Amino acid sequence: MTTPLVKVFDSLGKGNPMVTCTRGSGVPRPTGLPLPATGTITFWNTDSAPEADPVTIWQGVKYVNQQYLFCGTSSNFGIIYLGSPDCSDTSSYQTMEYTTDTETVVLTSTYGCDYNSSSQYRFVGCYRTTAQVIPANLGFLYTGNLTNGLTTSANYQTIQKSSSNTVTYVHSIMGNCTVLNTDNPGHPGGLVLQSKAYVYNVITKKYIDIQFPQNITTTAYGIWWNGGNSYTITGGFSPFNRNITDIYVDDKPVPFGSAYVVDYDSQTESFSNWTRLYLNSPISHCEGISSYFNESNVYTLSIDYASNNFFQGHLVKVLRTNRGFQITNDIMLDPPSGLASANSVANNVLCGSIVSGTTMAAYQCRVIL
Repeated sequence: MTTPLVKVFDSLGKGNPMVTCTRGSGVPRPTGLPLPATGTITFWNTDSAPEADPVTIWQGVKYVNQQYLFCGTSSNFGIIYLGSPDCSDTSSYQTMEYTTDTETVVLTSTYGCDYNSSSQYRFVGCYRTTAQVIPANLGFLYTGNLTNGLTTSANYQTIQKSSSNTVTYVHSIMGNCTVLNTDNPGHPGGLVLQSKAYVYNVITKKYIDIQFPQNITTTAYGIWWNGGNSYTITGGFSPFNRNITDIYVDDKPVPFGSAYVVDYDSQTESFSNWTRLYLNSPISHCEGISSYFNESNVYTLSIDYASNNFFQGHLVKVLRTNRGFQITNDIMLDPPSGLASANSVANNVLCGSIVSGTTMAAYQCRVIL
């Protein structure tokens, strides 16, 4: 049986059938792209959050009804904010905890958010119970309102592909699909597996493998619904076997390979326009994706990549063409002090955390391209 050819592009517009994309550390970056530029960037902090529930890290953001919906983690709880991107209204912060009638939950971390056509808010992430051993956790989906619904157990559902997947991170949701990663990192009685990525359809309850062609490890962090059956997905890939504990350190993702973008058709369950993003680093990872103010075929991506031995967040703008996705802007986030991770993006607003010395603080910013 002949293996079908899968067209894989790079962001320079070049394509090769079944390329291995094994470019690694120390391999020069191809020429043809400008160095990261500096845009006009406004940074905000979360000092207005309630003193009892400070924001540890922002992990998701969406533009909802002319407001920005942020989600993340506050100590052992999820945290939500709906309002202006400066997050200055103390009354607009809310915590959330996975609610179940049968188990004791000790950790909830909210990764992604959305607002669907039925006027319901949706959040995804992971949670841990007293029955699980670190780093084990389960994925979750919340569907409901932002008031009393957050404490209603019927609004939460567990996402776990199989009982052998002791670790599940559900990263993003939009339309009827979420993207997630699973693994079983060597727990007693379990096998050591490389991290696996999936699209999960919340209507059909079906999991579809995401595998960057001829590579071993793939992650899926961001998903954008283009309408109908069309989605665009982002993440990272590596030609090496990566355990999920290599990708997550202290429950926080770190770049490990190369960033990619791909289109997905939920009706045919097929992928197209696989594109490896050539950036100014041998190590990169795409954390999130958004349309750019509804411009056709234009997206903004939140990407972390290594520069001068440090990981720094970037806002990268891409254009879909007939030869994959091409980079049109690459703006490095440059906070007043420290290093900023780019965890999620909505239009030109990003969020994540800034690490300065031994301290870490959540931030939001707006980039004028």
